[in-house]
Amino acid sequence: MSFDYVSNGINSAIDSASLGLQGASNNITKASFNIAQRSAESTKSQHPQGFLAHGPLQQSPGLSADIVNLSVNSTNAQASAKVLAVASGTLGTLLDIRV
Repeated sequence: MSFDYVSNGINSAIDSASLGLQGASNNITKASFNIAQRSAESTKSQHPQGFLAHGPLQQSPGLSADIVNLSVNSTNAQASAKVLAVASGTLGTLLDIRV
């Protein structure tokens, strides 16, 4: 296995992880914006417990989807960060061996 082949694989992993982090960040921003907008539109109660009891949480499937999207994309960001850390560590090890 040549060094160039391994290097290209690591670069691919770093690129994929970076794209994964960027996509997850964009989706987290969208979901957060949607949640904030829904809570701002709800004027039934000024008390947080009142909002949870009477707000759009029970009335809008969109809010549930946004909460799920927030959770899924948080997990995706964590996975991409782990891939990035492993690829970076592997690259560091290869550089130590190669030099």
